[in-house]
Amino acid sequence: MESYLFWRISLLMEKQFSHVERYGYIISEINGKKEEMLKEEDYNALKRCENLEEVAIKLSKTYRSLSEGIAYTKPELKKRLLETLKADFDHYRDVEDKGIRTILDYYMDFHKIQNFFYLLQCKLQDPNLGRSFEKIEIGDFSALRTIKFSNNMDDVQRYCMENSFLKKFEERVRFKKEFSANNFQVLQTLFFKFHIEETYRNLNDDMEHMREILRLEGDRQIIEIAMNTLNSKDLVGRKRMSLFPDVHSMDLRTRELLSHVEGLEDMKSVLSTRYNFDKDISNVLIRAELQKYQESFSMYGDLSCVYSYFKIKEQEIKNILWVAECIIQNRRDAMDHLFVV
Repeated sequence: MESYLFWRISLLMEKQFSHVERYGYIISEINGKKEEMLKEEDYNALKRCENLEEVAIKLSKTYRSLSEGIAYTKPELKKRLLETLKADFDHYRDVEDKGIRTILDYYMDFHKIQNFFYLLQCKLQDPNLGRSFEKIEIGDFSALRTIKFSNNMDDVQRYCMENSFLKKFEERVRFKKEFSANNFQVLQTLFFKFHIEETYRNLNDDMEHMREILRLEGDRQIIEIAMNTLNSKDLVGRKRMSLFPDVHSMDLRTRELLSHVEGLEDMKSVLSTRYNFDKDISNVLIRAELQKYQESFSMYGDLSCVYSYFKIKEQEIKNILWVAECIIQNRRDAMDHLFVV
């Protein structure tokens, strides 16, 4: 027994050292960027700002696209904050490594899928998507623009899906020709399901913490599906269950109960052993995920920190924009509603 344990420990250490040797520079760089992220005292300083120009000045050391002498609006501030995130993403996306590519594609393709279905849902009210495209901030891709001149889903499949990463999902769903005949919310849910399942299969053998992250995100997807279909008589039982991703940490009984719940209180009761839902469900899930992302940085030589950095950075930008909105609306009493790791 002792010799077996020694062998297992030796094997684990060998994997960790191999990981550090291969990814050490990137992991070190990401950890350095994580240390530069805003802390409690930095948020307190932002809360004392009188206008967005002061906010920009205080953030200019970590968000170098921000500069003095500009009359900032919230959209302009948001645009420049996201430029920093996208620059970091492009820097690491250029690394020729399967493990890093798998992680970063999972992160960005989620946004791309979201944008794809957002534009499809906008086609009826904004056929040329002039106004709608302006709202896409992260996760744009060239084939997405073909939706502008697509007259139906046949066109979308031919010009957008066939010429992008979405092609791999095409055979797994059935679209109806007319935009209005499709339930894009359900279709988006299926794409997210396929996306997380494919990523989980493609992870390297030594990415166990990244698997834990995906299982937690799969739990959130299941909970959100249950929440969004509470009042849908057509999506209950097996039909709802078919939308749940296979990547999760829930037992079969919990998933079966969630597939049948009809009210929010019933759902909270089913999940009471896993989460404390005294507060808003979405907020509880966000905090649980942020805690899991934070753990990546305490794992020796773990590549999941690359993904976790971008998720935490994304939340940091949301926090900054919330403070900015409170300044604009003069609602300083609401400034504490932040998610700080």
